[in-house]
Amino acid sequence: MFGSTFSKYVIETAESWPLLLVMTAIAFIFTVIYFELLQFITKPIIFGSIFLILASGTIFTVLVGYRASFYLEGSKEYVETIAASVALGVGTLIFLVVICC
Repeated sequence: MFGSTFSKYVIETAESWPLLLVMTAIAFIFTVIYFELLQFITKPIIFGSIFLILASGTIFTVLVGYRASFYLEGSKEYVETIAASVALGVGTLIFLVVICC
């Protein structure tokens, strides 16, 4: 019984070779079109994401630093907020150095 089922699959595959050939050609054409489009699409996406990461890091650093002004200087909350602001700034700076160098 195994041989008959397997041979049936082989025969069906052999009979459908024109369809497989057309599907292969269509997949190849879509792949070429996709790779051509990637040349124009990836650059704006990459630079846009780098810009957004740098902008958000800078904005969050400034906002957290500004938030420190709401606390009494020398209090625990003030020190923690300044430390968070410095950590965000250093992280953003490290990201900038890694991306640029």
